[in-house]
Amino acid sequence: MIQSFGNIGTEDIFNGQDTKIARRACPQSLWKVAARKLDQLDSAAGLVVCQERIDG
Repeated sequence: MIQSFGNIGTEDIFNGQDTKIARRACPQSLWKVAARKLDQLDSAAGLVVCQERIDG
């Protein structure tokens, strides 16, 4: 659960959108790795929220 992104290009990469802003944010050769790492961050944030709910 990523609340917000540092810029629109990063959000576009996360969402798999090939936009001019995304191409400026990061070289396309790194998009696959960047998207994977953003997905990992998104999953980790979700786990923290679940853990907080469990702990009360």
